[in-house]
Amino acid sequence: MKKASFILVSRNDNYCGNSLSRLTNTLNFLGKLLHETGHLENAECILTDWSSPDKPLKEVLDLNDYIKSILKIVIVPKDIALKYQGESPFSEVHAMNCCFRNMSGKYFLRIDQDTIVGYRFLNWFFNEFNEKEYDFNWPKCGFSGRRNLTKKQSRKFDHYIKCNKFSNRANIFHPYNFYNYIELSSKKIYPFFGGAVGVMLVERNIYEEEKGFNEELVYMNQMDVEFFNRLLLKTSIYNIGQKTNCDFYHQYHEYPGGNPLFPKRAKNSLAFRRVIFENNNKENWGLKDESLEIFKY
Repeated sequence: MKKASFILVSRNDNYCGNSLSRLTNTLNFLGKLLHETGHLENAECILTDWSSPDKPLKEVLDLNDYIKSILKIVIVPKDIALKYQGESPFSEVHAMNCCFRNMSGKYFLRIDQDTIVGYRFLNWFFNEFNEKEYDFNWPKCGFSGRRNLTKKQSRKFDHYIKCNKFSNRANIFHPYNFYNYIELSSKKIYPFFGGAVGVMLVERNIYEEEKGFNEELVYMNQMDVEFFNRLLLKTSIYNIGQKTNCDFYHQYHEYPGGNPLFPKRAKNSLAFRRVIFENNNKENWGLKDESLEIFKY
């Protein structure tokens, strides 16, 4: 079994402008780094293409041979997507659970379609993150926030990442900015896993036990924190960002609502923060019973 299954979800819809270019950068850099660090054979990459309104991603991505050798694209056509997404144009929770159904690695490593993974994280994950190092307190889940690249930095992201021009706090999305909290005894607790995702790591057995992301949360945001709230009942959440200096880099793009071409999308409710959810996913979670095309290069 491979150690890492890198998980991405996307669609060819020009989300916030230039989304195809950002996804291409993320995939190609990941493949290149896995090759350079000697870990390509111990990783796979699963990408769900959720009902692309234009040409499917498999026809338009310009990828290098490294990432092609480990990439699977799960294609969810429009007629199937409409059965699950409700009024949302893109149900990320269904798409991520669909990735899980098609992965074979030990760890589910969720990254956003436009987030670059750095050297420091790969070296830590493949060389240091193992049962022997952690003895009986073996963490089954982990999280790191990410750094925001400016428009200029995004054009030459490889240079900035290799030169490690970031201080411990520079450019990091802070959880307070996203109101990602848990409310206990009338107090709001802001956990380190409350910010925008750099990486979300979950061991495959516990992911399956929890039936993955809550498929009621078909809109934007909050699904990660809800999942971690449930996971905290069973295991600890390892602070990967603290260990790797938040070695994840979000490429610049405009934000929904800031440009009339990119209208705002509805967001998931914050109501779940006042209780610990039980996942009501059905046995078909992750589109288990659907017949989907799996594309390999």
